[in-house]
Amino acid sequence: MFVSHACQLIIFPDPLGASLEQCQILHPWLDASAAATWRDGHLYPDMPPRDALVKIQATHEAVSTYTKIAIVENPYKRLVRLYDQIVLKDPFWRLRRMAGFANPSFPSWLENTKASGPGAGRLFCPAWQRFGAWSADQWAGGVIDHYVRADSLARDLQRVFRQLKIAPFLTAGAPQNDPDLYAALQRYDSHTSALIRDRYSFDLSIVQDQKLHPVRVA
Repeated sequence: MFVSHACQLIIFPDPLGASLEQCQILHPWLDASAAATWRDGHLYPDMPPRDALVKIQATHEAVSTYTKIAIVENPYKRLVRLYDQIVLKDPFWRLRRMAGFANPSFPSWLENTKASGPGAGRLFCPAWQRFGAWSADQWAGGVIDHYVRADSLARDLQRVFRQLKIAPFLTAGAPQNDPDLYAALQRYDSHTSALIRDRYSFDLSIVQDQKLHPVRVA
């Protein structure tokens, strides 16, 4: 998570970190202690927002009142990225390939993932593998005030900042076609597309919002 005590806000990147590089636009407004860890990513990167808040509140109790913003990546693209990352990094999958066994195909792998709980992981798997498959509402844990889209981060954040009347001013570029999303969509068939629509309806309600309005949680 990224913390700005001056602006009294906390921003949580999406579980698989698609928005980490984009979050550099916030660097001038981050708290010094958070900025100091920039090379290592962000504070408590392996924790969902609720758990990360418990950690930071131990030393900064006031953050419980800060505005909490979560970044959401398109689940069609995120699940493809997660699968490809597991193919490259999971030691069990590497051993299976070395033994001459094929890895599960993307459709069969997706069928066996969960949008909560074990996600796409096994016992002792890294956090990114587990949380990368979680839905945005499961990841958020009921502590988020606003959701913004990874693919329109500057634009959506600026709308939230205007509502909050806080300092950061971000220059939002014009919307562009997303070749990565187009390539990801080619990996789906009618069945796997239906799985995404069913499991990630909350995520899709955010990323497909054509009005560019962040979602406010009551």
